[in-house]
Amino acid sequence: MLKIKSLIFTLLAFLILTSSALLTGCSSCPTDEQLAALESLKSEVSGLMDSNSRLDGQISQVQSDIAAIDNSMSKMQADFDAARKRCP
Repeated sequence: MLKIKSLIFTLLAFLILTSSALLTGCSSCPTDEQLAALESLKSEVSGLMDSNSRLDGQISQVQSDIAAIDNSMSKMQADFDAARKRCP
């Protein structure tokens, strides 16, 4: 009888400790602080994505400017070669 009481007491103590640890330590609800941090990070990501899009547009503009300059230089080189052929 003493062994059964001891076993029941040990199991009950273990159950109480385990359930209290689960109830207090493992909350699935985020705190207000965590929600605020999440919103801050979301707005930062949005800003970075907007900045990235803007920079992609600038890259495209610079690449088209480079292509225009390359065309102009090719034409100038062709004109220079033609002028060189005409002049002895």
